[in-house]
Amino acid sequence: MQVPQRITPGQFRAARAFLHATQRGLARRAGVSPETIRLLELDDIQHNPTISSINKILDAFSRAGIEFADGGIRIVRDISVACKDRLPRLGREPSASLQEAIR
Repeated sequence: MQVPQRITPGQFRAARAFLHATQRGLARRAGVSPETIRLLELDDIQHNPTISSINKILDAFSRAGIEFADGGIRIVRDISVACKDRLPRLGREPSASLQEAIR
């Protein structure tokens, strides 16, 4: 995974929103505190997360099929794999056209 020089708070929020994850849920997946996620998304320069915490968060996104690209995010896995924990609640498989649209 190649990470851009700077990932903006907006990119972190967009990636989390794509996964329909709460700050608490992302924190649990990444093994960091919800406060770490909150501060990262606010770009609070007085309370920067550690490199270790950022790597854990990036790894959680990577496992979910999301990579960060300059200025945005990139979906690198089939949505049915990245969102498999939510599919039973939806009651249906994602459509082929939806899968094609996010590639």
